[in-house]
Amino acid sequence: MNDLWSEISNRILELRDEINECERLGIDWANAENEYQKAKHICAYELKDEGMAATMISIVLKGDPFVSEKLRERDSYSVLYESSKSRINAIKLEMRILESQLQREWGQ
Repeated sequence: MNDLWSEISNRILELRDEINECERLGIDWANAENEYQKAKHICAYELKDEGMAATMISIVLKGDPFVSEKLRERDSYSVLYESSKSRINAIKLEMRILESQLQREWGQ
């Protein structure tokens, strides 16, 4: 039974760490989104000043190296953030399983 308590305690520590990591990744994702939107905005105005048709700007932006790099960074942070949320859910599930096992042993 002490092993189960120590496992649950370890999972609680993992969960706290992962929640902090998820928060950090969420902030990084928001910052990357901000940088991407700013890059799109700047590039769109430059293209407009060069006389490009408004209907073409969104197509050209997707291929711009600067904008596409910011998009890649944003998407990468998004994946990391979502993975962290999944790890949090997995740890919570493990804790529920351990708690159920503890209740079964405690009841005997």
